[in-house]
Amino acid sequence: MQKVAILCNNTMPYADLSKYCQVFESMQTLDDSIRNEIAKEANTKFEAMNNVDKLKKVMTLLNNYNPQMLSLISENYTGRIEQNQIDAFYLSFVQYLNRLRIQLNMAGVNLDN
Repeated sequence: MQKVAILCNNTMPYADLSKYCQVFESMQTLDDSIRNEIAKEANTKFEAMNNVDKLKKVMTLLNNYNPQMLSLISENYTGRIEQNQIDAFYLSFVQYLNRLRIQLNMAGVNLDN
């Protein structure tokens, strides 16, 4: 029997623009075995991608979560306790994406080819 874990939908608190934060929060509530299974599957799919496709995906996410978008997301939570948590999540998320971009670039991967 296949298990289903809903990580983000429109009824959850951080849906819409902050959906990746919602997915992260939802993952934290899952049993370790389910969380590890999801992470393993995601890592397997990512590792199966060629480096150019990885860089394209990273650049798409960086373009989508640009400073203006991050500011808009933060403004949606102004004055709420969640604002610091969401800001910290997206700061970490963008830093991670930038590290991936740099690693791929250092490996000779670029989108100019």
